[in-house]
Amino acid sequence: NNNKNSIVILEARSRIGGRVHTETFPSRGEGIGSVDVDLGANYIHACTKDQPVFQLAVKHKIQTAVVAGGRNFEDTEVAQWYNVGSGQRIQSIDIARMHTLLWKIDSYMTRLVRKMKPEQIQKYSMASLFEVCRKSILKRFFIKAHDRGGGGERK
Repeated sequence: NNNKNSIVILEARSRIGGRVHTETFPSRGEGIGSVDVDLGANYIHACTKDQPVFQLAVKHKIQTAVVAGGRNFEDTEVAQWYNVGSGQRIQSIDIARMHTLLWKIDSYMTRLVRKMKPEQIQKYSMASLFEVCRKSILKRFFIKAHDRGGGGERK
């Protein structure tokens, strides 16, 4: 044995790591290049000098911000979002519309994955599954309404 320990790592997913990870969403050819999206946890709760994750963020100079409105989550009612390219503030109605779109995509993805067999699920990355669902939702709820002259989301 030579004083060495044997370690076995069991991973239930096709990737190593916990629930926090980065997926690269490919370019869509609509003037939007590929983008890295962090999935999983996106908040550090109870940010005090004793909170170890917050200590790591401070130590490594990772940008943090206090949640608007003093709530325990970033609510779209009080959050101020900005366009990273122009620096312009994004209007609350546009944030609400995007939230609705993402909720619909997430719901559709959940229903779709529940119907799939495990070997089918393994063929997709999170980004590619998201893209399939995004296109379907846009086609069903947004493009059809626009084609009908509604100019927006179907009611």
